[in-house]
Amino acid sequence: MGIEALKVEAINLKVAQYWSVSVTEETTSTQIDLASNFEAGKVLVAEFQSSGRGRLDRKFEVPPRKGLTFSFTLDSSKYEHNFGWVPLISGLAVARAINKHAGKEIVELKWPNDLIIDGKKLAGILSEKNEKGLIVGIGINIYQSQDELPIENAISLSMKTKVDRSELLIMILNELGATLNNIEAEKNNYRKRCLTIGKQVSAALPTGEIIEDLAIGISNEGALLLNTREIRVGDIVHLR
Repeated sequence: MGIEALKVEAINLKVAQYWSVSVTEETTSTQIDLASNFEAGKVLVAEFQSSGRGRLDRKFEVPPRKGLTFSFTLDSSKYEHNFGWVPLISGLAVARAINKHAGKEIVELKWPNDLIIDGKKLAGILSEKNEKGLIVGIGINIYQSQDELPIENAISLSMKTKVDRSELLIMILNELGATLNNIEAEKNNYRKRCLTIGKQVSAALPTGEIIEDLAIGISNEGALLLNTREIRVGDIVHLR
């Protein structure tokens, strides 16, 4: 039996009114599609993306219907002082929704945009800003087998719990709406949940420089605070 398609009509009936959800069987990138036809509150879900991107322009590809890959748009004027926090708070919202769907606390947060289960990557988040607004992309591993996962140290949600993709998407979108509308109050909740704080980390910067240091907090702008400096963009590995 094949994997059930997302139930777009049921999803739109159950999500908050400011979200307008569309599902496409295949596209190159939901980020690109929404950028070319921007309207705040749109959600585009792709059952398959042929050119999906992760952070630092890495390719992110999931077999058809085996993940949840979607992007949504936001009015950037509401987040002009919190742009750096949008992907972090989005991650907090997605983690909450998945944990509610699973009925247990299984998802943890790693700065800046990874959702983790048992130390393995479950999902990633990409946030982009253009002249029209913000576009946030989310990719969650749902039904992949181990050899279908994008990296070795990854996990799919179905390995830990039963999943109904349509119901999960509804929970995620409603949680995103509530959490992003309360972003200032949610910053400390993210700090409390972030696994990276208090860890000795290795940070690979876009310049190629690699730093090892203790992560001590998150700045007011959403940057990772180390003992010796702050990092706005980088690949983080927890050393201990």
